[in-house]
This record gives sequence, structure tokens and C-alpha cells, in this order.
Amino acid sequence: MNKHLTILLLILLLASCKQQNDYQKIISFLDEKNIQITNYKQLVAINTLGDCLNCNNTFSLEMSAYLEQDSTLFIVSTPGAKIDISPYLKKESSNIILDFRKEFNKLNIINHSSIFKLKESAIDTIIEFDVKNIGSCTLEIK
Repeated sequence: MNKHLTILLLILLLASCKQQNDYQKIISFLDEKNIQITNYKQLVAINTLGDCLNCNNTFSLEMSAYLEQDSTLFIVSTPGAKIDISPYLKKESSNIILDFRKEFNKLNIINHSSIFKLKESAIDTIIEFDVKNIGSCTLEIK
């Protein structure tokens, strides 16, 4: 019995060592697109997650005002059928990732459209945008 318990514990230990944290998941996602996260101070994730499509649409439109901000990476993880992503489609820029297959959402880091504040090779803060904070999400302009 002890032998089986030891083997089980060893398997669980090995599995937990390979598990990535949220920042590492984002790095892996961006590596596939040849993008370095260290070039950015914040990341904006636009999607249709959560139960407030109007909130996601509002967030998308509010964040489009920051498209010229080179220190912000935008990940548009929706094909745009339910929210307006036209400002992101109109602009060709290296700080916009169009993720129509919603691969970023599959990382299971967030439950809403969000702003990730990045600091010292880590996620400092995640602000998830929903009906409680509609109209209050802003980006640091530097």
C-alpha cells in the first residue's frame, strides 16, 4: 500500500512542477506569435467572456482610444460577431493580436475582458471589466 501511495505522490509532484503560472501561460501564447511580452507594460484582453456583452462592447470601444500606445499589447480574442472590434481591424500594428480562434481565452486566466498591469516580468494586477466597474477602466499612458 505504501508503494502505491509513494508512486501517486510522485506523480502529483511531477505534475504540479510542470504547471505554468498565468504569466508563463501568456508568454507561451505570445511565443507562438513571436511577440515578446517584455516590450509591454500592460496587456488588454478583449473578449466575449462573462455575462455582459454590453460591458465587453463598451470596454472594446474605450480601449480602442489607446491603440497608439506602444507600451500596451491588445489581444482581441473574438471574431467580432457580438462586439465591435472594428477599430482593431482597421489598424495594422504590432501591438494588436487578432485571436479569432479564441486561443487566449482557453488559457483560463480571466473571466471577462481585462487589463493586465505588467511589472518586473510578472503580472502585477488584473482588472476584469464587468458591470460593476463599467466606465472606470483606464490605461496608464507613458
